[in-house]
Amino acid sequence: ETKLTSSPTQFDSFQSLRTGPDSKAILHLTINDTPWGIIFLDPDSEIFLGYCSPQLVEVRLWQGSASFRSKENGHFTVPVNIKQSQDGEWWTYSPKAVVTGLNTEFAVAAGDNIEVHCLEGELVVDTPESTGAGTTVSADNSASVDGETVSAISPVTEDDFWWTAEDDDFLNST
Repeated sequence: ETKLTSSPTQFDSFQSLRTGPDSKAILHLTINDTPWGIIFLDPDSEIFLGYCSPQLVEVRLWQGSASFRSKENGHFTVPVNIKQSQDGEWWTYSPKAVVTGLNTEFAVAAGDNIEVHCLEGELVVDTPESTGAGTTVSADNSASVDGETVSAISPVTEDDFWWTAEDDDFLNST
C-alpha cells in the first residue's frame, strides 16, 4: 500500500485506489497524452481500475461512491457491492449490480441500496439474476437497486456533486 502525497501521480490499470474520510481523488484517463475519461472518487471510497481503454473501462466500486465521464464512443462498466470469493479465487467475484454507461456521465453510490444517477446519455443497470437486457436509465434520471429490483428515485443534477466546481476542460482539450 502506497500513500499518495502529491499530485499529479501515475496510476496504472489493475490497481486499487482508496480515499480517506477527508480526501477525494480525480483520475484523468489518457492514452498517448490524449484525454478520454475522468473518474471522480468521493471520500471513504475504493475502486479497482481493471481493463482500461478509450472504448471500455471496467472499474470495480468496492465501497463508497464515484462519478464517471467519458468522451464520445466510450463507456464505463462498474460492478458494485462486490462479494469476493471465500475460496481465495481472486478472479471470482459477484457484484450486486453492474452499471454500464453508454457515452455518458453518471454517478454510483455503493451501500445497502445502490444508487445510480444518469447525468448525461444513457446507462444500463443489470442485477445478478437479470434475465433481460437490464434496466435503461436515461439522462436526468436516477435509480435505486435493492436485490433484483431497480426502481426510479428522485433525480439529482450535477450541482449536487463536489466535482462540478472542478476544472472540467480536461476532456475538451483535444
